[in-house]
Amino acid sequence: MSDRATLLTYFARHGDVLTVTVFVDDPLYFTEPYIKSTDYALAPRIPTASFENADNPGTCYGHTTVVFSDEHPVPHWLPGQNPSVGERAAALHIPVEATLGFAASAYPEFIDTIKAWREQNPIGKSAAPAPRGGSSGR
Repeated sequence: MSDRATLLTYFARHGDVLTVTVFVDDPLYFTEPYIKSTDYALAPRIPTASFENADNPGTCYGHTTVVFSDEHPVPHWLPGQNPSVGERAAALHIPVEATLGFAASAYPEFIDTIKAWREQNPIGKSAAPAPRGGSSGR
């Protein structure tokens, strides 16, 4: 998120259901607000594990250790530098914009954009620009 982002979180309880709704508005990264709503149902009678014994008084703290080494690096790229952009679009013969998660691609009207793009880019031609730093077509 950018420094211009606005985050709002609402909690609403309706009986035994808790609804958490999150609104993220970031004009730098999103073309429209991102909204996600999640419902949680109360389950008061679910049995839980007991860890009490002579060596453990009942408190259990979990932890995860993540080790990154040169042998297994985590791939990361600066904006506009990802060599994989376009691979999925080429495989599906659709415009690259359809695979980047822009809001316009979520609406039914975007199919007209795909059809127009396919008319200009028949299957014999390259479906998407070759990814930088990688090979194209599979």
